[in-house]
Amino acid sequence: LIIDDVNGKIIIRDGVATMDNVRMDMLKGSMILNGEYHAKDPTAPLANFSMDIQNFDIPSAFQSFSMLESFAPHLKNVNGRVSTIFSLSTILDSTMEPILEKVDARGILSCKNIAITDAPTFSMISNLTKNEDIKNPNLKDFLASITVKDGIVSINPFDTQFSDIKMNM
Repeated sequence: LIIDDVNGKIIIRDGVATMDNVRMDMLKGSMILNGEYHAKDPTAPLANFSMDIQNFDIPSAFQSFSMLESFAPHLKNVNGRVSTIFSLSTILDSTMEPILEKVDARGILSCKNIAITDAPTFSMISNLTKNEDIKNPNLKDFLASITVKDGIVSINPFDTQFSDIKMNM
């Protein structure tokens, strides 16, 4: 993971790192981070953050963050850009990864130019329907409300266009 052009304010006091408008370029996009990392209990550090992420590259994010494979393994077949404004609260493990069952988050997800390739599910649907457009579909830009509670991801229904098919997902 390469992070460039970091600026902002980080205060470390009494086992708490407070981040105030910490801006950085990463994953072919940018992020502004506000929040706290509590390390008073080093066996179960707590992270509470709000993030404004702009134009992260999905394949780069999938390769850089192993937790995405646990949360959303199908992202390995997705290309495109994602932006989001969300808040996150979690306990971290000894490798600084979120403990999935302890993740609580909410925010708005914006995706652009999403292309899904070589996904077995879409290949099967394409074969059944004899519609080749479904095999490697494109999703038009969309906004969706997302929550994570106790590690379970929920996305509220949203309108998009799936290849040439308008749908509410």
